[in-house]
Amino acid sequence: MKVLIIRSEDLFEGGEQVYVTKLIHSLVEKGHEVFYIILNENSLTKRSIKLNKINLICPTKIIDYDLHNKFYFIISNNLINFWVYLKLRSLVLSFNPDIIHLHNLKLVKTALLAFRGFPKVQTIHNISSIFPLYPHFFDKDNETNYDGKIKLNTGRLIGLKFRTILFDYIIFGNDWIKKRTIKYFLCPSKHLTNLCKNADFENAIHFPHFQVMSDYHFEKIKNLENKDYLLFVGRLDKIKGVDYLLEAFKIVHEKNKSLKLVIVGNGPEKENLIKLSYELGINKIVVFAGWIDNTKLGEYYLGSLMVVMPSLYPEASPLVSFEAMNYSKLIIAYNSGGLADLVNDGYNGFLVERFDIKGLADKINFILRNKKIAKEMGENGRKMLEEKWSKEKHINKLMSIYKSAILDT
Repeated sequence: MKVLIIRSEDLFEGGEQVYVTKLIHSLVEKGHEVFYIILNENSLTKRSIKLNKINLICPTKIIDYDLHNKFYFIISNNLINFWVYLKLRSLVLSFNPDIIHLHNLKLVKTALLAFRGFPKVQTIHNISSIFPLYPHFFDKDNETNYDGKIKLNTGRLIGLKFRTILFDYIIFGNDWIKKRTIKYFLCPSKHLTNLCKNADFENAIHFPHFQVMSDYHFEKIKNLENKDYLLFVGRLDKIKGVDYLLEAFKIVHEKNKSLKLVIVGNGPEKENLIKLSYELGINKIVVFAGWIDNTKLGEYYLGSLMVVMPSLYPEASPLVSFEAMNYSKLIIAYNSGGLADLVNDGYNGFLVERFDIKGLADKINFILRNKKIAKEMGENGRKMLEEKWSKEKHINKLMSIYKSAILDT
């Protein structure tokens, strides 16, 4: 099958980019012909392409565009970027794919026009894909308004109930057009699937991500071997809840003086979090490791006691949870978004109510007192990964979805 995959590059390498990279590798391994297009508005794409070596696996085209001019930003994002349209139209006609698989796109209107006449599916990686203003409504410090319920309902009242085609086209993420041109919307979590259906995306399908299983017993642990530490992996942003983790870790450290917290990742909140660690008096036992290449990240998982995921934002299907299970590590997480699909409370980890710092600390302390249970939970997570989210099952189901979209077009 000929598959065209397209996405927009982001400033930070995240779960979407890693998922797409794994997907391309898996499709090519199965004998499918893949063409990869990246819409790029920054200079990081070529570096990441080189690191992932995707251009050695399948033909890859990077389309650069400039949005520095405010007027041009309005025209290209909310109407049609004709230069990008001509490039995309030429590429799709030349490749002539059986199916087009869209991911997160900033120039979605331009792409949908260029790809007219071809069957399309889209993976919805996060809630902002169906409600672009949601991140602006998100208030991590207001527990009552969490999930943006009041503001989200207001947005729906204006943008969905009383909308016009023009208003929807310009303001609300082009939902009207997407629903009529994209056959299936693939949602990694049940939470996101329900949100899509509530927003009248009737063809939303719950389709979790997958993990390529590692034979980790043969990997070497170097600088972190035999050290007691908790592990956080992710972008250092407010929505990730790392400040709540630092507060909880201060409580945990009172009874576990040799314990450390290793934080892997970079982001806009890094300096604030470092400052907070000093204010809490735990700066000497919190390690900010920065960005770690995926080829070396396994060492950090293997050496950890557990993986903590205090996300406040309803993430769809966090890559870190799959990586933790791959390395047989239990997960302690806030009960947010798709994490409830991946963490079976009491089986492969624990779910704690969002914003509950003491509850997070209590679960960590419980595991520190019961390391045998930690090992059992980690092994349970590995079993869940093999049974539910293997590469083979994912690709087989994806092929069925592709074929259905092709036949119904």
